[in-house]
Amino acid sequence: MKDIIKYTATTSNNKFLIGKQLVKNPDPEAAKKEQGILSFGLFEKVEDIAAPTEEVPEPAAPEGGWPLKWKEPFVKVDECVREPRIKYFRTPKLGGYLAVPWEYNYEVDTMNDGMGPDLVDGECPAFPEYTMTTETMQGCVALDTLGTDGLFKEADSSTAVEWTMKLSQGLGRIAKETIEAKRATRNGYKERNAEQWTDLTAARTAMAEELPAILEGSKAEAAAARAAAMPPLPEAVEGEEAPEAPAPPEEPEAETALREGLAKLKKLKALVEEKKEMVMTVTDRSDEPSRQWTVLQAVMLMLKLDPACCDSWEKCQALASSDEFWAAFSSCDVSVAREVLMVQSAESIKATIAEVNGKDVERTHVPISVLLEWLSVALEVQAAAVEVRKAKKAEAEAAGEAFEEQIEDTVTDKPAEEAPVDE
Repeated sequence: MKDIIKYTATTSNNKFLIGKQLVKNPDPEAAKKEQGILSFGLFEKVEDIAAPTEEVPEPAAPEGGWPLKWKEPFVKVDECVREPRIKYFRTPKLGGYLAVPWEYNYEVDTMNDGMGPDLVDGECPAFPEYTMTTETMQGCVALDTLGTDGLFKEADSSTAVEWTMKLSQGLGRIAKETIEAKRATRNGYKERNAEQWTDLTAARTAMAEELPAILEGSKAEAAAARAAAMPPLPEAVEGEEAPEAPAPPEEPEAETALREGLAKLKKLKALVEEKKEMVMTVTDRSDEPSRQWTVLQAVMLMLKLDPACCDSWEKCQALASSDEFWAAFSSCDVSVAREVLMVQSAESIKATIAEVNGKDVERTHVPISVLLEWLSVALEVQAAAVEVRKAKKAEAEAAGEAFEEQIEDTVTDKPAEEAPVDE
C-alpha cells in the first residue's frame, strides 16, 4: 500500500491544490531525495518515555509499552527554493514552509455478514448486527509564505502547533458525535421495527382467524356454481320415479388452489393497503440498507414497474411512497396472463427471493416482510391460474373446440415501444 497525502482543503487562493496528491516512493532509498518527502516525515513517531526524576531515575514502561508521540512537532523550511525535496505544483517561488501533523481516532460500525441472532417464535430480535472497530485518521496543516521573503518564527510554529491540536480535537469530536448520532438513529429504527412487528403480528393473527370461514364460504359458492352449471335433468315420465340429480363434479386441484389462493391474496392485499403508512416508513430510513432490500425490488418488478426506477435501495425507497407504486399494487391482477420483461417474469422473481427467509426480513424491515408475504401468495396464484388455463385448453381441444385465451405470461427482452401520437 502506498503512502499518500491528499490535499482536501485550502485557502481561497490555493484552490488548485484540492485533489492533488503527494505519493511516497515505496523504495526507501529513492524516497529520501524525492520531492514532497519532507511532509511524510511529519508522521514518524517515537516512544514518549517519561523523563527520569530523583524519585524514579529509571522509569519502567507501563503495561502495553510507552505511548507514542510525534518525532518532531512540526517540519519547517525557511527557504523552499533551496530545498530540493520541496514539491511545487506550480512555478517555484521564494518563501518558507511550515507543516504540523494531526491525528485522531474514530469508531466505525460495520454491518455483519452473518445471519444474526437465532430466530425465536413470538420475538423479533433486532437485525442486522454491527461490529465496532477503531480507526485512525491522520493529516497535517501546511502553511507557506511563497511569493514573499517571509520566514516562520518560533511564535508562528508554536501557534500553528496549538491550533492544529485544537483542529484534531474538533475533528475527533465531530467524528464521535457523528457515529453516536448514527447509532441513535439505528436504534430508533430497531425500536420502531419492533413496534411494527407487534402491530403486524396482531393483524396477521386476526386474518388467520378469519380465513377458514372465508375459504369455507368460497368453497360453498364454488360448489353451488358447479351444480348450477350441470345440464338440466330430463322431465319425469308419468308413473316413473323422477331421475335423481347426479352429484356435481369434484373441484379440480388446480381450481381449488386458485380459488383459495385468490381468497388469501385478497386478504393480504387489504392488509397491505391497511398498513400503507407502515409500508411507507421505508422511505425515511437513512441507515445502511440491509441486503433484504431486493425483496422490495422483487415486489416492484412483480407490479410491472420500470426496472430502472427500482434498481437501487434509494430508488425503491422513493418509489414505495409514490402514487405510481400504490396504483400498480391496487390494479395488479396475477390471475390473468400478462406481458412482462424478463426481470419481471415469475421465474426471475422466484429466483430473487428463493433463499429469503421472511423472519430475517422482519428483523430489519417489517413493512417489507408483509409485502414479501403478498408476493409469495401472488406467485402461487399466478402458477395456479396457469394450471387452470392449461386444463381448460386441454378440455377444449379434447372436445374439438378452440381455446384462444393466453396461457402464460408473454416475456419480452425490451419494453414495448410507445404508440405514436397523432398530432
